[in-house]
Amino acid sequence: MIKSGTTTERVLRLGILTALVCGYAVWSLWDGYVAYPRANVRSACRDKIGIEPPQPLPVSNPRLTEALGRELRAGASTDELANRFGPPAIRQDDHAYYFGYGGSLLVAVGAGKVTDVTWIAGPKHLATDLTLQKTIGFTLLPLAVFLIARFARAVTARAILNENGLKVPGRPPIPYDAITELRSDRKGRAGRFELTYSRGGRCAVLILDDYILKEAPAIVREICRTKGLPDPTGERHRANP
Repeated sequence: MIKSGTTTERVLRLGILTALVCGYAVWSLWDGYVAYPRANVRSACRDKIGIEPPQPLPVSNPRLTEALGRELRAGASTDELANRFGPPAIRQDDHAYYFGYGGSLLVAVGAGKVTDVTWIAGPKHLATDLTLQKTIGFTLLPLAVFLIARFARAVTARAILNENGLKVPGRPPIPYDAITELRSDRKGRAGRFELTYSRGGRCAVLILDDYILKEAPAIVREICRTKGLPDPTGERHRANP
């Protein structure tokens, strides 16, 4: 019996590609949801408010956008302010600061009334920056899931050749009696072999590639020996690193 998994080269290539796509997707989502809002809070504290960022760092309200902030008009009561946005992230004398999506809202209050409302964009990352990072992350997620599944299949899949015939992942078993021909790749690509067999009264072709199956040449040689077919492997099969 010959049992074959995939090659180290293929595992490494798929693994690197999967890690890059997954890493970039997670990184983009982290930036959009966590890193960029935190950077805005720190920068606003230092550059706009003039204080060191408190610990723990105030949490941004993702629902607080520039459009929503500008709905609050001067003359509104502080009760309305509290109902809309809750307690301020930072309070300094007659100014209340609220951190939101891509910026912060500065509200001046006095005598129980809102006297002025100012939206401060960024200052590190605008709302469009956050949206872009989230869009990139969510766009890459389906590809990341696909690559993870593909990598898992590549690592765990096994081809088995025994006295009953050949079984490769994704195809029904191919008994020896069904095999009619085994030849080198017609385009001359080294390490690839074409196995022709009969299935349901029709001719089918299976490609055995020594990049996909580590033991492809050994499988080909054993099939040829068992069936009495010419051995197409010779010395041309790809040597795995």
